[in-house]
Amino acid sequence: MKRGLLFALVMLLALAMISPGAAMAVRGGNGKAVGHDNGVETGRSEAALERRQARESSHEEQRLGREEAALEREQARSEFHEAQRLQREEAVLAREEAREERVTGQENAAARMGRNLDRMAAKMADGKRKQLPPGLSATWLKFMNSLGYEVTADDLPGSVPVTDTVPPELEMPEAPEGE
Repeated sequence: MKRGLLFALVMLLALAMISPGAAMAVRGGNGKAVGHDNGVETGRSEAALERRQARESSHEEQRLGREEAALEREQARSEFHEAQRLQREEAVLAREEAREERVTGQENAAARMGRNLDRMAAKMADGKRKQLPPGLSATWLKFMNSLGYEVTADDLPGSVPVTDTVPPELEMPEAPEGE
């Protein structure tokens, strides 16, 4: 008996929940009969239709504008990526060329010492320096000879050729007074 009563109660509740949905579906859900069109609201329908069409055309224009802007952004993005790719390729080529042009450590050191000696020789010509540093000169000679160049002290950057005469601008040291 309890089961029967419980079953009847559940069925009654289920029927109560389904019946309003069925009633609304039969009537169309908006209070009008299904398929029944009375001509009273045609003016409002046309205005609503015009508004809807205007709204849809406005949405369509906005959508086209967004698509066009997206295409422009994509094109700019692809141009940017292409420029970056070209820069990377140029950098790789420059590195490869630099690798091919690299000199050994000894050649680099000899070139740097040569530049330093040239700079010091220019200072010597200006009168700011009295002589080239002998240690740097000897090292330059050693490096150049180890690289296969035959050089002597006369080949030093800024060296003065040896002559038998003393230039007038150089003063002779005086003899000591005790002799």
